[in-house]
Amino acid sequence: SIVDPNGFILVKDTFEIKENCTEEKNIDGTVTSANSIFVVGDVASHSSNEMKQAYYAEAHGHVVAKNILAMARASSSTTNKNNFFLESYPEIFTHDKSNEMPLVYTVSLGRYDGSLGFNGFVLNGPIASLLKWIIEYTKVMQMEGKAVGEYIWWIGDTVTLWMSRNILPPPSPTYQTKN
Repeated sequence: SIVDPNGFILVKDTFEIKENCTEEKNIDGTVTSANSIFVVGDVASHSSNEMKQAYYAEAHGHVVAKNILAMARASSSTTNKNNFFLESYPEIFTHDKSNEMPLVYTVSLGRYDGSLGFNGFVLNGPIASLLKWIIEYTKVMQMEGKAVGEYIWWIGDTVTLWMSRNILPPPSPTYQTKN
């Protein structure tokens, strides 16, 4: 079955549907005969068992976009139609299969109150609310393609991953499943 016990769709590290994917990795890292059905976001059941958050869904989307482009380039090639490299998650971000993506969240608790969490560290109050506003404002700038938003989020993502690896690692997931 392609559905896990919780009703989510099982996916490979490339976000292709797990059961229907017939993948063969070549010695040089290229992939032959990959599936073209991808699943991302809240409906995806990835081996990382991450919480369902926009932060992760956006990262999933980046992986899938790169993989679709790789498949499209290969299919338009006259010599490499069946050989191409697909990116894997979370290695594309963490650059290490053993690393997990950081647990990051922000929650509004009214106009001047909020909660910000990073790998078990929690900051509550007006400072968290201000940081949430800054995060949202700069994320919109990035999504609009503004250079300052792109730059801020490049720095933010780099620092977040570095801190997650070197200072405050993510907690072990403790999720419950349906019985």
